[in-house]
Amino acid sequence: MEQIPTEKVMYIAKAEAKVCPTDAIQNPTDTMENPTVEERNHVQVGALWKEYSLSHTSLLVGLILANLGLILYAHIGVSGVIFTSFNLAGAPGTTAAPSSTPTPVSGTPLDQCTAQDLLIWHGNSTANRTLYNTALLKCGTDCFGTDPTCIKTCMVKTYGYSSACASCFSVTPQCTLSGCSTCISNQKGCECVDCVNLKCAPTLEACLGMGAVNLSACTRQPPKQEAPPPLSSISTLYPAYDIGFGPSVKDAYNSGARGIAAIIVIFSGAWPYLKIIIMLTLWFAPLANRFRYIALKFLVRASKLTLVDVYAVIVIMAGVNIYTSVAGQPVLIKTETRGSIYSFLISSLLQLSLENWMMYLHNQKSEDNTDLNTKKVLDSLLIQKDICSLIVKCQEKFYEVSNIGVIIVFLITCASLGLLIAGMALPIISFRTVGLAATGDYNADYRNLTLFNLGEHSLSAIVMYKHAEPSGARFLVTFYYILGIALPLGSAFLTGVSFIYFLCFRVSMKMRKGLYRGISMTFSYSSIEVLLLATVVVMQKYDDLIEKAVGSSATNFCAGKTGNECFGIQGHAEVGASLLILFGFILLWILQWIFAFMLSHLRLPDSYAVLQVSPDMLTVIRPLIREVASLRLAASPASEANA
Repeated sequence: MEQIPTEKVMYIAKAEAKVCPTDAIQNPTDTMENPTVEERNHVQVGALWKEYSLSHTSLLVGLILANLGLILYAHIGVSGVIFTSFNLAGAPGTTAAPSSTPTPVSGTPLDQCTAQDLLIWHGNSTANRTLYNTALLKCGTDCFGTDPTCIKTCMVKTYGYSSACASCFSVTPQCTLSGCSTCISNQKGCECVDCVNLKCAPTLEACLGMGAVNLSACTRQPPKQEAPPPLSSISTLYPAYDIGFGPSVKDAYNSGARGIAAIIVIFSGAWPYLKIIIMLTLWFAPLANRFRYIALKFLVRASKLTLVDVYAVIVIMAGVNIYTSVAGQPVLIKTETRGSIYSFLISSLLQLSLENWMMYLHNQKSEDNTDLNTKKVLDSLLIQKDICSLIVKCQEKFYEVSNIGVIIVFLITCASLGLLIAGMALPIISFRTVGLAATGDYNADYRNLTLFNLGEHSLSAIVMYKHAEPSGARFLVTFYYILGIALPLGSAFLTGVSFIYFLCFRVSMKMRKGLYRGISMTFSYSSIEVLLLATVVVMQKYDDLIEKAVGSSATNFCAGKTGNECFGIQGHAEVGASLLILFGFILLWILQWIFAFMLSHLRLPDSYAVLQVSPDMLTVIRPLIREVASLRLAASPASEANA
């Protein structure tokens, strides 16, 4: 075999490989000095579907159509339901509370209460004040103090009063709640007793006509903090508000949160359908390889933004989650997941998988047309390590990376990992109950949630109590841990380890490509920044969600206060969110860019030269490649046999 003179050192670039098809080695007599436009575009431009079998196209189109069905169902259906233990919002099946206190029944005393009622009032040697306490406290709290029909029915069935006389008792609980707000937190306190005796007892006396009525002795001790009753004591839950794509956009727009409405419409509404159009275009349209690669790379990285709805429902589950006491009665408010949000999660993951698959197919075909040909040509050149020093652009490790650059990269890597770990360990959001929700006997609530216990609160005993779809909720939170915690940690850790490894050791082309693609794929599913975006969106809607869950009738308990001040939850971003924003939106993207740059300038294995050449040198390179190919062909076993 004829040796190649060392003075004919070859500078090879991918640019010349694109115009040097494989048959240049097999047929070295072909001219390559002036390739036609068609020859140049043979590799650079083409429809991806033509490069693969019909089964690939059928599978891709079938999965895209299935994905379209999942998205349509997710947008039309219900993603979650907020439930309450009391029918404050006027749910079907019970009587809604009136907006004002009813007027006492008029007439003479005996027109309202019969002699039998009088016996009940004074009967069994029980003082009227004690019976008054016992009866109204029970019926008032059982009916949440706002439904006169409920209180009247309770007095008739429980204590035996006549219907007309029982109507008088419905006045006092509402008078207490609207005029004596201190009774909400301490019914036996002196302030409550004095207020009721002054404002409410005279009205009841006039209606009953059975003598003076006043409460029993009061206490000046603070209300006792009692353990909450078991959840099983709550037998009925009422649907108060359906969470869905359409209602979320409408409520955000009507409440003045136009920016939040735009985010929901763009990322949850339009973007999933636009991705389908882009995928079909990139598969069927004849496009330049470079353009298709850039489009697929953008699609893979931005696809996870559709997960904003999934994370929003999880944050709502963790936040709209109250078990407290109002006027002595336990109150439960919680959020349950429904089928649409599962469909949204599956469709988002399916789209991500299809996009990564298309990127893989694109890379495979590009390698067949360029990288593999480059490898064959480079193998035939037999450039050895001992002549590497003759090549100006040849180096052992990184391309023009100084010690300062290495230190900067190392510090950025350590900083990103530190920010991620600290951001996950510190609280990212806090919830504080306000108004009546914070004056309960046993649950003045303030929760600081990290990324880890955000998922725990989404599956708390309160949320899972009487849950219609518990497996679905666990399925949703499982992927929250995978996409929002495990993959960000894995992506950052793998990137950092790769930096250190590449700085210390030489890396083969195969390992370089494998690590880069693995990290890129992990990064495409890692969605901690989408979780933070969803948290911001939900925090702007908490007031509206609680108001819809509790209903306007809660104002009967708040002495003039309305909305979130009456009964609500306030959400606040904490320091962990700031650290994760810095990591997710800044350093993580910087690391990805640095990683891609450094990998593209690694020294190739021993049999390769560094690929640095200007387009003007192609006229010099092409005849040398042809000469080397001729020598290689002449030295092949087949040529020797022919000789």
